[in-house]
Amino acid sequence: MNILAREHTFINSNIPEKISAETETLRAIMFSIMWRTPDFLRGMYNHLNGKRASMNDQVQASRLLEAGKRAMVSDDWDEVRTICGRLWDLLPEEQQAKEDLRAFTGLV
Repeated sequence: MNILAREHTFINSNIPEKISAETETLRAIMFSIMWRTPDFLRGMYNHLNGKRASMNDQVQASRLLEAGKRAMVSDDWDEVRTICGRLWDLLPEEQQAKEDLRAFTGLV
């Protein structure tokens, strides 16, 4: 990643926009790493399970949540990641935009 090569540019910058842009790049890297860890995926699944009542399609949400349980039992974290993404898509846009979910997921 060439962000390391640019480190001196934004570390010494007095331009808030430049610092903000690089901070967002670092945040994206951090969340791409977190989305590969079982603890984060387990937490995301549980968080989304708590939002179940507000999901647009309750039948599909129930099926996905059951599939998520099975995937976690079998340590299929790729499947858990996919299921979390699909559950996220079932949330209304206003729920997706809420600050608590954005902070938890890193999704903007």
